[in-house]
Amino acid sequence: MSKIPEIRYIDQGIERKAATFDEKCKAFISTLFPTPKEAPQEKEAIQPGPYNWEWPSLQDVEIFFFFSLRICNQLGYDAVARLH
Repeated sequence: MSKIPEIRYIDQGIERKAATFDEKCKAFISTLFPTPKEAPQEKEAIQPGPYNWEWPSLQDVEIFFFFSLRICNQLGYDAVARLH
């Protein structure tokens, strides 16, 4: 006689009972790892067109300002820039 009571589970839409060790193993595996449903067919993938990015030109002052801010934010206790 088993110490673990009979297990009821649903397998492929049918309620089943598992009494033996092997049946209980199958019940746990089928419950924890069910067979995935078939994925629906995808429509044709839409290919994105070519991108025409128009980037604004940067002036030297803007680039200098950006890097000076990054260095100022990384100053250590001795006011020496920590560049990693």
